[in-house]
Amino acid sequence: MKQIPIIALFTTMLGLSGIACASDNGIYLGVAAGGVESSVSKDTTKGLINNFKGKDAAYKAILGVRPFDWLGAEVNYLDLGKPDNNSFAADTTGISGSVAGFTSLGPVVDVFAKGGLVNWKSKITASKSELFSRDGTDLVYGGGLVVHLLSLSVRAEYEHFDIDAGANLVSLGVTWTFL
Repeated sequence: MKQIPIIALFTTMLGLSGIACASDNGIYLGVAAGGVESSVSKDTTKGLINNFKGKDAAYKAILGVRPFDWLGAEVNYLDLGKPDNNSFAADTTGISGSVAGFTSLGPVVDVFAKGGLVNWKSKITASKSELFSRDGTDLVYGGGLVVHLLSLSVRAEYEHFDIDAGANLVSLGVTWTFL
């Protein structure tokens, strides 16, 4: 008699895991927010700034496709905040594109690693006056953990942007797979 609730629970979990896995693949949209730490060395600013480091809030909008359980691609709009150190501030935005590889840790949890390129623009200011503006295209890489149930996913992620105002972003986000 005690085995019936255990069998029912096991059967329900098995059924839900099939539903959760079946809805992973497709096109997804999402948002994420977190904290960014930026740094600028004097080497990249021709001596104008000496070892700047600052932290701020950041966010991103996510558009991705996951055609296979193990492979996906994403485009992100990034606002890496305006970290400052009371002397200088670095206001950086960009668009990144990356390819991600996924590995399942269970029926509703995946880990991933990703790499790609970021096209960025950064304004460095002092006392609210723009000192200079830089832009470019550089590497982005990172990884994270995704927990999904049906079409909704929650993800924790770390990304490093290899830009002049080097930035590390740690974020928590949600995505919705709709196709």
